[in-house]
Amino acid sequence: MTAPVFDVKDAAMLCRDAASAPSLHNAQPWRFRFLRESGTFELYADRLLAVPLADPDDRALHLGCGAALFNLRVAIAHRGRHPRADLLPDPSRPNLLRPYGRRTGPHRSTGWTLEIV
Repeated sequence: MTAPVFDVKDAAMLCRDAASAPSLHNAQPWRFRFLRESGTFELYADRLLAVPLADPDDRALHLGCGAALFNLRVAIAHRGRHPRADLLPDPSRPNLLRPYGRRTGPHRSTGWTLEIV
């Protein structure tokens, strides 16, 4: 097994950078999860921080999460890594917007990944 691309301290800094993304009413309706073993991040929509009266269709929630994801990708690239994304969500985990990190196995059509090389 190879060492993870990022350690916990690096992951916290990357998530902090990503969290500077804009969102409706600055609600920041996302949560990141760092999986230490694989060096992978997961991005979840946080429905508790959504603004349903102003955004009944979750459009702004998804735009804000997309901005956070973009910031994460920029922060990873700034640290000399090259993130690459596959674009299929996992239907069994509706709040999981995108897991990303190093790919550890064959492509699976049920997940979103961002490979960091």
